[in-house]
Amino acid sequence: MVRILFLIFMTLILVSSCKNTKTDSKKIETVTVDVEKLDVDSSLDPAYTLRTPEQLGKTRNYSKRTVLVSFSEPVSEDEAKEFAKKLNLDLTYFYSNFNMCALSSKRDLTDEEMHDLILHLEGLQKVLQVERDEIMHLDSEED
Repeated sequence: MVRILFLIFMTLILVSSCKNTKTDSKKIETVTVDVEKLDVDSSLDPAYTLRTPEQLGKTRNYSKRTVLVSFSEPVSEDEAKEFAKKLNLDLTYFYSNFNMCALSSKRDLTDEEMHDLILHLEGLQKVLQVERDEIMHLDSEED
């Protein structure tokens, strides 16, 4: 299960990093994956599924302070710190291999404030994408 989650996460990162890539008149083909036809060894977990939490009747749990920011061009950790400082946010984590960082506010934000922060960040130069930081529990006590 962890391996599948990792593969899905890496695929999303790769797709988002290729989103604004310039090409030299090379055609980029879109690949669509039919999840129902994936050849997955489900013998490890008989209850295995690739369904979203919503499809399982669960809600997603997001941080009330943290967003993940993907940059459209390489930035150093010092540049990310300066970026956060200008926005009165804290640099929580710098993902050097993914050209991303986690930024946190100094207090909990309402859903509306979080939405406004994401829209503001997405409008800034060098920012490719902004996502709320989802809290996931790999070893759920509910099962």
